[in-house]
Amino acid sequence: MPYWLTTGLISAFILAGVYGWLRPALAGTGWMHGAKFGLVLFLVSATFALGYSGVFNLPGQLWITWTLEGLLYFVVAGAALGWVAEKVATLHATQVPVDLRGADLR
Repeated sequence: MPYWLTTGLISAFILAGVYGWLRPALAGTGWMHGAKFGLVLFLVSATFALGYSGVFNLPGQLWITWTLEGLLYFVVAGAALGWVAEKVATLHATQVPVDLRGADLR
């Protein structure tokens, strides 16, 4: 498996775990939870971009473009993550618990 794919999957699972941990603190529906989480991630990444902009001599317009792209990516991806997490949580909550023999535990 290519290195970029491996590190991308590991990063995605870490962020999904962080989202699961922070989700109860975010109010709203599933997609709104995710959008708020994406906004938090954007703010963190924007602070890094501010630091990098002082180190690398690139045009200011490029930094602005990258920052706005990051805002779009993080908020949209966060909303998608929240929507999926809500569907999975709802599906998990509606399943009937059974023991190893298949007996209903309700």
